[in-house]
Amino acid sequence: MEHALYGPDGFYRRGEWSGAHFRTSPQVGTAFGTAIARLACGLGLSRILEVGAGRGELLHAVHASDPTLQLHGIDLTPRPALPPEAGWTTGRYRPGDRLPAGFDHQSLVVAHEWLDVIPVDVVCGTAHGPRLVLVDPLTGRERLGPPPGSSDAAWLRRWWSPLGVGDRAEVGRARDAAWAGLVGSVSQGLVLAVDYTHRRESRPTGGSLAAYRGHRQITPVADGSADLTAHVAVDALAAAGRRAGSPPPVLVTQSVALRALRVRSTVAAAPPVAAAPPDAPLTLRRLVAEAEVRELTALDGLGRFTWLAQASTPELHDTARRLLTGRSPNGR
Repeated sequence: MEHALYGPDGFYRRGEWSGAHFRTSPQVGTAFGTAIARLACGLGLSRILEVGAGRGELLHAVHASDPTLQLHGIDLTPRPALPPEAGWTTGRYRPGDRLPAGFDHQSLVVAHEWLDVIPVDVVCGTAHGPRLVLVDPLTGRERLGPPPGSSDAAWLRRWWSPLGVGDRAEVGRARDAAWAGLVGSVSQGLVLAVDYTHRRESRPTGGSLAAYRGHRQITPVADGSADLTAHVAVDALAAAGRRAGSPPPVLVTQSVALRALRVRSTVAAAPPVAAAPPDAPLTLRRLVAEAEVRELTALDGLGRFTWLAQASTPELHDTARRLLTGRSPNGR
């Protein structure tokens, strides 16, 4: 997976872009960016840093919602067309890397569909314990290899067990390290992951490794021709964030978060098109906004994504909880 995505001829090294192969929330109009801007402002944060910023769609939408926010993106791709005042770092964030100057405080750090493309090893359960799944990068043919190393085996016992014979799992230890690195790098702010996830009580027995190309899901082959991705063990991430010094996490679905941040359509206030022809363009815009909100909050689609928010202080945690759930710390 590392070679296929980030090797010399890897998917992302060639300048590929996830949005060209599957639809993501920042591509669905501007509502998602408006929600991120509202979250930052509600927390009293003046900067937004996006890790894995792609072509900058989210940063564009945030800027359109609130031009006063300072923005910076990090991605392997060259700087896209962004507002001139926005910053950009071409490269790959790794645990321990310093954040861009000024973005280690008073910042909302966003990792939108970034953790799922941090490479993982796949293991398969056998009668003699888990074994690494080895793959031919050109044909995709698989065979079982040696047991995972001691650290990965310990992670599996803690976060993905019991592993039955024939069951598959992805070792998320590298993702935990990347997340902890982000959380630990922000001295005054919030780190937010938005991704498709699972928890220990509902791990997929067949694993979740998948590949996408041209808006179609295909058989995963590690030849660099497709975007390889796997769901994220969000409970392991949250524990890693706690170890990095964060208060307890805020965990909500995207549907809940967007509605709590008042991302909702005003289409109900629009007059019927037939009754008010002069307002037809406004009505059409409202109908489009309604469709965007429905897509972003649908529980059989983008709305079921998980928002994991970990703050640097208890006060920011309480504010984030209120903003993302609509409830105060005392539950009201």
